[in-house]
Amino acid sequence: MQLRSFRNSDTPQICQLWHQHPELRGKFQGLTPAIFERVVLSKTYFDPDGLRLAWLDDQLLGLVHAASGIADDQQGLDPTRGVIAQLLLLPGPHAAQTAAELLDYSARYLQDRGAQQIEFGGYFPLSPFYLGLYGGSRAVGVLADDPLVGVALQTAGFQAYGRVSINHWRLSGFRQVIDRRQLLIGRSYALENVSDCQPQTWLQACHYDAATQKVFQLKDKRSGEIVGKVAFWEMDPLVQNWGQHGMGLVELEVAPQWRRTGLATYMVGESLRQLKQAGVGLIEIQHPDTDLAVASLCQKLDFTPIDSTVLYRKTL
Repeated sequence: MQLRSFRNSDTPQICQLWHQHPELRGKFQGLTPAIFERVVLSKTYFDPDGLRLAWLDDQLLGLVHAASGIADDQQGLDPTRGVIAQLLLLPGPHAAQTAAELLDYSARYLQDRGAQQIEFGGYFPLSPFYLGLYGGSRAVGVLADDPLVGVALQTAGFQAYGRVSINHWRLSGFRQVIDRRQLLIGRSYALENVSDCQPQTWLQACHYDAATQKVFQLKDKRSGEIVGKVAFWEMDPLVQNWGQHGMGLVELEVAPQWRRTGLATYMVGESLRQLKQAGVGLIEIQHPDTDLAVASLCQKLDFTPIDSTVLYRKTL
């Protein structure tokens, strides 16, 4: 077995390996060299040495993609927080050895650059690559129905430390929450579409463009004060798997002094009503299982749990 860094001529074989890896609900099935170029290789921080490929003669057995994570303020990279953004393995007798050698390489690569721990997949905002190809509205850990990768990580000493729930809502049956509190909020506040606004962080500029986002702000009708924000992203190209226009809810903010007053419920409900009118058929929202506030919101708005991911970490 030979391990070497990525070359531009490897892209067709990478796409072929992607298709040979088990099909998953949260993994884009139609990967092409052009899409891989747009979603992965075009990032300004892409390092060919971080994308390591394992070959046996002319057959690609697997790859690992290691990279520096994203800083918490989303304004640049944080080399102390290493990420393995992807691990692909060809099912078969060589899978275990291939995984061991690739993960060992990635640990050394990241440690040499200052990493003190490694996250697999990297829950937002840590994840630098593969948004739209694996996971959903966020790139998150290992999909629960991806046992080939999960077993490889555990064998290499990675520890599971959390789960992320993935929830869907098909807007064909959408109904807003209507009660006295929500009616009063609707009289006092207006939800405005501000999708033409510029990216607010470096990470947003790297991941999204204006054409794939819908951003709404909640404004007090009397004072003009902005008290909340909700943002959606088209999950391109992954949404093509599901055969309808879908978006992921990727940002939900309420000013601290206005939390627990029903504004989040109103913002999400009103934004979904507007998106349904615009032809959107499906909404996804993710949350760590420990985020009880978002879990409660999902239950209140009748989101259906559709999948989950496992978060893995290894200390160097």
